[in-house]
Amino acid sequence: MDGEDEVRVLFVDDEHHVVELAATALERAGEGFVVHTETSGAAALSHLDEARVDCVVSDYRMPGMDGLTLLERVREEYPNLPFVLSTGEGSEDVASEAISAGVTDYLQKGGGLDQYTVLANRIGNAVAQRRAERRLESQRDELATLDRINVVIQDIVRGLVAAATREEIAATVCERIAAAELYEFAWIAERDAGGEFAVRSGAGVDTDAVEIAATDGGTARLPTELPETDVVEVFENGGGPWQTDGEMTGPVAAVPLSYNEVVYGVLVVAATRPDAFSERERAGFAVLGEVAGFAIDAAQNTKLLLSDTALVLELRVVDEAAFPTTLTRRLDCRYLVDGVVPAGDGIVLQYVTVEGADPDRVRELARESSVVEDCRLVSSHDEGGVFEIATRESPVNSIVAAGGTIDEWFVEDGDGTMVVAVAPETDVRTMITAFEHAHPGSELLSKHTVDRSDDATARQAVDERLTDKQRAALRAAYFAGYYEWPRRSTAEEIADSMGVSSPTLHNHLRKAQQQLLVAFLGEE
Repeated sequence: MDGEDEVRVLFVDDEHHVVELAATALERAGEGFVVHTETSGAAALSHLDEARVDCVVSDYRMPGMDGLTLLERVREEYPNLPFVLSTGEGSEDVASEAISAGVTDYLQKGGGLDQYTVLANRIGNAVAQRRAERRLESQRDELATLDRINVVIQDIVRGLVAAATREEIAATVCERIAAAELYEFAWIAERDAGGEFAVRSGAGVDTDAVEIAATDGGTARLPTELPETDVVEVFENGGGPWQTDGEMTGPVAAVPLSYNEVVYGVLVVAATRPDAFSERERAGFAVLGEVAGFAIDAAQNTKLLLSDTALVLELRVVDEAAFPTTLTRRLDCRYLVDGVVPAGDGIVLQYVTVEGADPDRVRELARESSVVEDCRLVSSHDEGGVFEIATRESPVNSIVAAGGTIDEWFVEDGDGTMVVAVAPETDVRTMITAFEHAHPGSELLSKHTVDRSDDATARQAVDERLTDKQRAALRAAYFAGYYEWPRRSTAEEIADSMGVSSPTLHNHLRKAQQQLLVAFLGEE
């Protein structure tokens, strides 16, 4: 029988033959009863200190310490523990004193074994009521804690509105979590130029000590891989890679900071409560991770849009597991990415021109690939065609995580070249190291600065009017040839690729087109 279903009874009487009979009779009469007996109040108190007890049953008249005195002593340490007092003869004075001392039930001893059936029923009711009260108290405590957690998270979200940079976002999140009584500390880790994780911001903890502990054999072992984008991992005290030197009072949670399937870092939070990070609390932190990821993405895009110059990087892309590598080697063709659109649920749509390959062979290899979810022929031409290729893994994610935009990407004979634009102040070394870690063999070929002041102003004016869904729908429709005549893709085909209904796609496109017209034809 499960321990929670057992009813552990402590039966106290100074007469040995009574406790032996009571133990046998109660275990027979009460379902799940486990009876422990003692013959003195002092021994009963010692047992309470050593073992779990669900209910105490005590005789009133005992030498040394009577039942009332035992009740008073029990109430000092266990104010809510069910306590049944039994006596050989009824007495209003004894009953009154027992009630005043906090007795749960008062029972006069009877003759025969039937008295134990009655007693078992009283014990069962008392324990059931106390357990119900405990569950209610636990639920109230959990709701009160969740309300406090919600206040903390809402406060952070409001703070993120005013955070303009990635550094300000990290500081806002960490400082406001650490300031709450519910949590001990918080820090955010990102991959550094050496390919290892390093603490970028923290509060309530010495971040230098965390990094020292990670490198000098301490307990703060930083991870080698980022967590999944939608998973909040929880580690009990003493386990997992997220610990710092020193004792901690509660568990630790690792929260991915992600947006559009791109993980920008991981937020590590230590709680002050041993029962922290319930399912509801993890759900709240998952939302916080998404909001912070969105804020980081927006800050990086704004930085690039508002900059008068851009840093253009040319990368050699090597990814043996990628579909373009396999395709161009086996079919001796050229793979040119015209555009990339995040479609949700981890899917990235690549609109690709393939030159020098039979379209049927391209689709055949796509069906064989473990990383391609779908491949649709948009249009065909002599020795090639334009394809919409849906994948879950792509070098695009590493670039987006660093705040870059892809201007050009083509692959020939397994070797890829990617041209990326990033803000001038981007830490290129760290970005390239992270990219090389994700795609071993890749390297930076060149970098140069270009003037883009006019382009930045125009892009910002239009881009800030669009929601993410409108922007994705517009890009997918454009690259899929929806605006060409005759159309190379229908709305139904594009909607299916993006995982939305056709009316939903039309709604996004209509609103996006309206914003474009307002941007170019509206009032100055």
